[in-house]
Amino acid sequence: MQAVLAMSGNWTIDGDEFVVLLNGDGQYSIWPSVAPIPSGWSSVGPIGSKAECLAFVETAWTDMRPVPLRSRTDRR
Repeated sequence: MQAVLAMSGNWTIDGDEFVVLLNGDGQYSIWPSVAPIPSGWSSVGPIGSKAECLAFVETAWTDMRPVPLRSRTDRR
């Protein structure tokens, strides 16, 4: 992935727009908005600076356990 973006010559990490992604296990990530969203992930948050997206993740991702683990431990 990085090799493809590096070849485009317009991806700098800190200066670009990012998107917030979520996978089926309830885990968040940020991803360059110019790159295709990887399989198994979906866009769920803002598109903006790295700082904006990380702030969203910090607020939204309050339980770091994957969804299957949360389901098992919350039933006890």
